[in-house]
Amino acid sequence: MKMNRKRWLARTAVLLAIVAGVFLVLPWAVRQRQYLARKGWKEQAIPEIAKLSNDSKWVSEEIALLGSGEATGNQRIIADRWLTDRMILMASGEWLVYQSHCSKAPPHQVRDIFLAKGSNGKWYYSTCHFCVGMCVLVMMQDVPPYDLATFARQYHLKEFDGTSDECLQQTQTFPDTSQTPARTYTANRQPGLPDLSPILRAATTVVSVATNSDPDLKGHGLDLHTIRYEHRFPQSDRPSGIAYTAIYCDSTLQGGNATGIDIEVRDNVAYCKSQKGQPLWSCPLDGKPGVPEEVLAQIALGAFASFWPKIDSNCLSLDEIVCCDPIGGNKYRVSFRLAAPFVEKPLTATYSLIEVDVSTNGTVAESEVHWTSR
Repeated sequence: MKMNRKRWLARTAVLLAIVAGVFLVLPWAVRQRQYLARKGWKEQAIPEIAKLSNDSKWVSEEIALLGSGEATGNQRIIADRWLTDRMILMASGEWLVYQSHCSKAPPHQVRDIFLAKGSNGKWYYSTCHFCVGMCVLVMMQDVPPYDLATFARQYHLKEFDGTSDECLQQTQTFPDTSQTPARTYTANRQPGLPDLSPILRAATTVVSVATNSDPDLKGHGLDLHTIRYEHRFPQSDRPSGIAYTAIYCDSTLQGGNATGIDIEVRDNVAYCKSQKGQPLWSCPLDGKPGVPEEVLAQIALGAFASFWPKIDSNCLSLDEIVCCDPIGGNKYRVSFRLAAPFVEKPLTATYSLIEVDVSTNGTVAESEVHWTSR
């Protein structure tokens, strides 16, 4: 009986050792399988990336495809102007030729990995989760990335030699949405306040005419709030010209209690329009309104070049300048259109609209530069 018990204990110990060994070896085997799968994917991806990135003709054609404005329906285009299934094009004109894999797509043993070679000749890797078809990148970026350095920081790109297995290491999984340290540009010139006082005086005088002559404004109590100045330039996608709008607080309206009267200036005469856009009243101005447009444009361009020096400012075209007086008179908004890099016909190309807030003392905060896609 004692012998049987010893045999049972011995067999149990052996069985437990086998089970423990399986539990110890199995995770290692899984990791080894994943590693070999990733290594195999990397060995296939690097030569393909190198071949395309070193082919100047292919690179030029890919950039032309993104900038052509004719990419609709092309299955290779993931995001107009800046992203295909093989290239990420920065607003600076820099680029990455890449391959990316998400473990949600086969082969599933290959966990998230991104490999790329840049226009600067450097190789990069990341395990940031771009997901299938780079959909996370598209969700994060509705405009092209500013430049390669910004993209590398935000999506955790690490440099490697383009050959070694260093690129199989783990980086951070999710994009970095934190703000870079605040930057401020200070020009050596100050635009000062706009002088819209001649329009202001005309807009005050027109109140009695409007509330007596315009059927839509009869009986309204109008208290002048501000004068809005807007200069749209020929490069804009809207009719060019200078427009003034007198904005009043309207005591008879509930909720949105603002009423506007459009004013056009020709030969130093203010022509006011009714609510339906018909001629209402005109009067000569007792002075000329003044907005320091040249200084504003120079400051905005200087800030842009300071924040993103690799973006060619020659690709920028002045879109509009907006300011208000007296309320909000300490800030101007200067807007530019940035055509897709290397596009010869920016008026027909898709572009980014960049709005730069310039203070009256000549400073621009990076947080007050707004990028939108048009």
